Amino acid sequence: MGTRDVSDVETFTTSSPAATAELGREIARRLGRGDCVALTGSLGAGKTALVRGIAAGLGLADGRM
Repeated sequence: MGTRDVSDVETFTTSSPAATAELGREIARRLGRGDCVALTGSLGAGKTALVRGIAAGLGLADGRM
């Protein structure tokens, strides 16, 4: 597995919680061991929906998320 520059930044825009969760599942498919994801955004921006999608994409099914 190759390494990526820690300054790699991608910006995404979605239009619904479902689309945000789907984006999270796609991001999960791209993650490798040791990858770090930083999320920024105002209250209500969709960070939780994104993380729930990432968790689902990684096979985590904890109902507390």
